[in-house]
Amino acid sequence: MIAILIKYLLPMFSADRTLQIADWLSRHQSLWQARPFYESEPRWAAQYPHLYNTLLTASDADIQHARVNPDFHLQWLSQYLPSLGELIPLLHLPPVADYGHGSGSPHFPVGIPGRKWAQIQAFMRSIKPGSELLDWCCGKGHLLRSLCHCKNCRGEGLEWQAPLANDGNALARKWQLDCHIHNGDALHEDTAGLLKANSHVIALHACGDLHTHLLDLIAQHKVAAISLAPCCYHLSKHSHYVWRSKTLQHLPWQADIHTLRLCVEESVTAPRQQLIAQAQLQAWRLGFNALYEAQTGTPPPQPEPRLNMTIIKQGFVDFCHTRAQDSGITLPANLNFDHWQAQGEALQHRVQRLELARHLARRAMEILINADKTHYLQDQGMRAGLYQFCARQLSPRNMLIQGTHT
Repeated sequence: MIAILIKYLLPMFSADRTLQIADWLSRHQSLWQARPFYESEPRWAAQYPHLYNTLLTASDADIQHARVNPDFHLQWLSQYLPSLGELIPLLHLPPVADYGHGSGSPHFPVGIPGRKWAQIQAFMRSIKPGSELLDWCCGKGHLLRSLCHCKNCRGEGLEWQAPLANDGNALARKWQLDCHIHNGDALHEDTAGLLKANSHVIALHACGDLHTHLLDLIAQHKVAAISLAPCCYHLSKHSHYVWRSKTLQHLPWQADIHTLRLCVEESVTAPRQQLIAQAQLQAWRLGFNALYEAQTGTPPPQPEPRLNMTIIKQGFVDFCHTRAQDSGITLPANLNFDHWQAQGEALQHRVQRLELARHLARRAMEILINADKTHYLQDQGMRAGLYQFCARQLSPRNMLIQGTHT
């Protein structure tokens, strides 16, 4: 009873707060619309000269600390962009209601990656025991099975990859759990039949169109509750995010794919070697782009072709020849590739610094997009709020949209 009372005392995300965040983002569009990788000089440099000079002259230690510590990043640069003082208090999200993560066999998590299991445990705290669940885009159903095993829930899952659905059902049978995963496409209209009046729909890190389509279905088919942790906002067939709520429908600007990608540029889970490889590839791309412009007198064509990370095993010289072939040019035989590789590394040093200005809007943009979805549920008559369900160190995608019909 106490847990239920706490749940309903949790504040809903207010339209006033959402509009304050939208206003800050509107006033600072030059910062978050900049693309330092493609722009030698950002448009905002003259508008915010102290911020610009600080980023280019700060110590490497401060720059690196700001790149991995969002709180330090915002507080440090608020000295040079005072309007951050308005924004920072708006970025705090309340914790979700805590129903506990239940109990179960210590052997149950075997086969679930450690970080994934920790995320599942954090998410499970937001779900009442005994709920009738529908796990949207559930993979092997780790979350669904965990709730059925640990919190006496029951329900169904939906997964479009048949091997994953089959594996999840085999594990459910092994543990004698009351749940079943359907093999199907979450974007197909037939899946609406899974939404029932007593369903508590759950989705842990459902990507892009998969979760926005779910919200649109819920607007048409009443369910008891939803607990949604969105992810990968940029994975969409649309060129921009469509504002859904009455609160933001008249916002005069849109979040395009590049802006949606900004929301997920913070990572605390990628292996160190992967981050090193990504940084090396970025420097090589910048080096080739500078080489291309020197050879042709024009910027390289966009969009650039998608490159497999294994290309870095070939070395910078082969990388340039591959990119030159893709771009339709022939490189001279006497090129000094060491010069262009060093040029790329110098450009990357500058890009990483200027990106910190763009990243000032990263959390605010993600909150605004999820607040829009929260208000959209409120528009459908649900009591809905936006919360934090786990620490950033466990997952930067730690926002939970939770709504109930009362």
